[in-house]
Amino acid sequence: MDLLIKMKHYVIFLIIAGIPFITSLGTNITYLSGASLPPQTLSNINLAGLLIGVITFYLWIWSVILHLSKAMDTKKITASSTFSLALLVSFVFGILALFYFHTGGIMSKDFIDQKDIVEESPSLTIILAIILFISLSLLLISLNHLAYLLVMAERNREPHKTEYFSEFIMALVFPIGLWFLQPRIQKVLASKGLVNKKY
Repeated sequence: MDLLIKMKHYVIFLIIAGIPFITSLGTNITYLSGASLPPQTLSNINLAGLLIGVITFYLWIWSVILHLSKAMDTKKITASSTFSLALLVSFVFGILALFYFHTGGIMSKDFIDQKDIVEESPSLTIILAIILFISLSLLLISLNHLAYLLVMAERNREPHKTEYFSEFIMALVFPIGLWFLQPRIQKVLASKGLVNKKY
């Protein structure tokens, strides 16, 4: 995924944050204006915008980890394929949870009306909580690995945990942190000949 690596930080920001915002704003304006579009269609448009942002976010993380791994000798550290798998699991679980909430989930009227099911089957809520916990945990692990690889590539040595904590925080407050991380990623990869310097 060289394309995401070569993109300017503001372009990726607009895709990840801008598209969901624009679709949400557009559908709200359409609904309030009394347009004849059914609510489900507007909801699906919102979901599509959100999916574009989420998918781009995960693809960016995967692309950065892949390229930084190539830039470094990763034989002495945990294989990046492990983190790619962790990211994939996080993505799948996250998308499943997103679709669940999109369809109404336990907050939907039809579900709430079935009081016996809600009272007698708390396992659904527990399963969802576990899925979200696993998804977020694996995402945090992947972001931590991204920060670790970036600092290691910049300093050509294995960094201490405190040395890449700020990079982890920047990755955590994505997509705002992207404005600071993407130029550094491009610079270190260009210095190692992995991307065109004219990005």
